[in-house]
Amino acid sequence: MLSFKKVQGHLVIAKAEGAIVGRIDDFQFDLESHRVYGYRLKGMGMFARAGGVSSEEMAFIGREVSFVEAEDEVDWS
Repeated sequence: MLSFKKVQGHLVIAKAEGAIVGRIDDFQFDLESHRVYGYRLKGMGMFARAGGVSSEEMAFIGREVSFVEAEDEVDWS
């Protein structure tokens, strides 16, 4: 299990598109089950949008990179 401090700032890359989706900015925590159920992402750029992705859809690979299967797995708000 990885701590939030270790994954904060990870680049998130969509495998299907081969593109950078954003960076991990925060996490969503369930107080009843005591587990992380999602991550908040911040897109790239100065006026970037924010979005979220389920923790089951996120694959942590390496020290600085995380993957999702496709960009549409991210729920942009």
